[in-house]
Parts: sequence; structure tokens; C-alpha cells
Amino acid sequence: MGTTIVGALFVNHEILIANVGDSRAYVLNNDELKQITSDHSLVNDLVRTGQIEVQDAQSHPQRNILTNALGVVSNLKVDIFTITKADKILLCSDGLSGYVSKDVMRDVLNSEDSIETMLSKLIKAANDAGGYDNTTVIIIDLGGTFSE
Repeated sequence: MGTTIVGALFVNHEILIANVGDSRAYVLNNDELKQITSDHSLVNDLVRTGQIEVQDAQSHPQRNILTNALGVVSNLKVDIFTITKADKILLCSDGLSGYVSKDVMRDVLNSEDSIETMLSKLIKAANDAGGYDNTTVIIIDLGGTFSE
């Protein structure tokens, strides 16, 4: 059994995002939520190679099969992304991204709620949608725009 990870490291005027598996990082800029990471999963590979459509990935019977995870592969691949501009960063496990739409995540992050309330709303949305997986959520509010 392996595990996934996503993390953020602040270095000077950049934020480095690293991921392994299907835990994700999203960046909110000017009310737009963009997924930064790419899932290391069989279904994502099928989408990327055109074998299935994006809308079919969510319900695909093999959507939980990872192609890269900590503790199970001999040649671990860590993706690294650099961010120089962001209003908020959302780091989450597939317990959130697998159950809550990007639109709902964006709306919650765009609200005037406190970080604690945003976290509660996102976890509640995942649980209300079935919540069959562990849900981990981190919100980094950069207090406006982080840029060089």
C-alpha cells in the first residue's frame, strides 16, 4: 500500500509545489481556480492519451489505480511546479478532489469566509458527496497577490 503527497515550499519569490500520486495543488488567481499538479493515475494516463474522455474519468472503475506513489514504486517520480503568482493555494487529497467539483472549490475559496470556515465547508461538501476516502485540505491565503 502506497501513499500520495502534495506540498508547497516558499523560496524567495517563488512557491515550489511537489506532488506524487493523486493529491493535488490548485492556485486561485483573480477568481479563477487552476489545477497545477497532474495525477499519477491510470485514469489520468488514459485521458492524457485520448483513450477516455475527461468526463468519464470520474466514474471510471479503475480511477483509484495509482501509477506512482510513495512506498510502492522503485523509480519514484516527483513532479515539481513553480508558482510566482497566487491569491490562494489549495492542497488536497483525492478525498476532496474526487468528490467536490472544481466550481464548488472555487466558490468556497472566493468567499469572504475565514480559512477555518472554508476548510469546514470543503470537508462537509466531500462528506455530503459520499466521503468514502480520507479528506485532507490545506488552504494557503497569501493575503492578496503573491508575486515578484
